Order: sequence, then structure tokens, then C-alpha cells
Amino acid sequence: MRRLRATLLDLAHATPRDGREHTREFDTFTLGLQVWADDGHETYLAVRITGSVPPNLTVLILRNVPGCETEGW
Repeated sequence: MRRLRATLLDLAHATPRDGREHTREFDTFTLGLQVWADDGHETYLAVRITGSVPPNLTVLILRNVPGCETEGW
């Protein structure tokens, strides 16, 4: 969990700098994030997971992305 949280922070901070998807490989899956803003008023998050996905991974990701409100998804 600690590695996932640290990775999410790294990816969430890296992608707005260049507008591209950034990825990180884990043991059984690859996680990709892309974040972009619309005129600074709304922020969009794209999540890509490939491979063998552990249970509840999507929920864990969304709960740990900075600024992502759990009621919003």
C-alpha cells in the first residue's frame, strides 16, 4: 500500500508537467495515470491498469489520488 500511494503521488505530479500518461510497473500489473486541467477550473484523471489486477485496486487508486473526492466517482 505504501508503494502504491507513493507511486500515485509521483505519477499525479509528473503528468501535468507534460500532459502525457506516466506509468509504473508493479509485480502483476502496470499502472498509468494522465491528469489534465480544463482552463484551470476542472481537472480530469485517466487511469489505465493492465495485467492481473488485485481486488479493489481501482478503489485504492481513487482513494489515494491527491484531490480526488470519493463522492466524485
